[in-house]
Amino acid sequence: MRNAELYLEFASHYRAAMLKAPDPFSRWHLEILERSYRMVGESETLLERSSGFARTLVQSAPRSAERPQMLLRIVPPAATGPKSGDL
Repeated sequence: MRNAELYLEFASHYRAAMLKAPDPFSRWHLEILERSYRMVGESETLLERSSGFARTLVQSAPRSAERPQMLLRIVPPAATGPKSGDL
């Protein structure tokens, strides 16, 4: 079982427990647990999906010999604002 599925299973467990909770205090805490596990599960799903995209990009990228050389051009910052002698 994937981590995302496990987290979402915990979230549904806490959701069911929240609906059966006898008092508002318990429902509130169970709702926080449910929301947290659901968020972690959804985040884990997106992370797995994005790592798949990253893997595809790396595999489809041209080899280093085929890549154009990128040049870095350093530009000095523009002189703005008052100078110390202007005050």
